[in-house]
Amino acid sequence: MNSYYVELTFELGVPADREEFQSHLDDVAEAFAELDDVDGDVGADLATGRVDLCMTLTSANYVEAVTKAVAAARTAVHAAGGATPGGEQMLSKMLAEEDYRLADCG
Repeated sequence: MNSYYVELTFELGVPADREEFQSHLDDVAEAFAELDDVDGDVGADLATGRVDLCMTLTSANYVEAVTKAVAAARTAVHAAGGATPGGEQMLSKMLAEEDYRLADCG
């Protein structure tokens, strides 16, 4: 097993209510803390609506790492009361187009 750092970035647009958005992101970060086998955190630029979901995890290979990261991100967002419409399609597209970069930490 290797250790990987995976960062998923989303451009969500400027939030209508920055305090509410920040509170939701804090809830996502707390939800990451409850997940096993994933060390995750959230970063954001509230002025632009850019959100980075950052995770360190162990996997056998890159494909498994990306799959595990997307699942963990969706789980954390859902646990915080958010939604991830199109999540399955996003993962399929990323893997099909090899549209990802990973840092092998091992």
